[in-house]
Amino acid sequence: MEKEMYVFLGAIGAALISYFAQSLNSRNQIKIAEKNLEQHLRLQDEKMAGERLIKEVELERNKLEQLHVVLSLLAFENSQTMSYMQSGSETDLDKFRSRYIDNTIRLHEAEAIAEIYSHVKDLKADIAKRGKWLKQEMLP
Repeated sequence: MEKEMYVFLGAIGAALISYFAQSLNSRNQIKIAEKNLEQHLRLQDEKMAGERLIKEVELERNKLEQLHVVLSLLAFENSQTMSYMQSGSETDLDKFRSRYIDNTIRLHEAEAIAEIYSHVKDLKADIAKRGKWLKQEMLP
């Protein structure tokens, strides 16, 4: 009977050791899985932040390109060359007013772009200066 008791106690001891080892192993696997998940989420956040930054820079470049086109067109409309070309032609008052309104709309578009992307140094002040110059040049 004593042998059977030792065998029984040995089986219970082995089962307890096995249970504790398995619970320790499960806990370690859960910790490893949590760390892997955190790392995966961090990498995804960094990837999304990088993609967002790329999109923001692309959008900003497109808007600044659009701003450059608008300002170049305004500069051309008020250049000496254009003034010379129009001085030789008979431009009626309605056409002149229409061009003035178009240029004012373009100027407001440029100011809106500059306001949105105001972190570009002194862009708004430069456009405001050009706007005052435009208004002085366009007035008869």
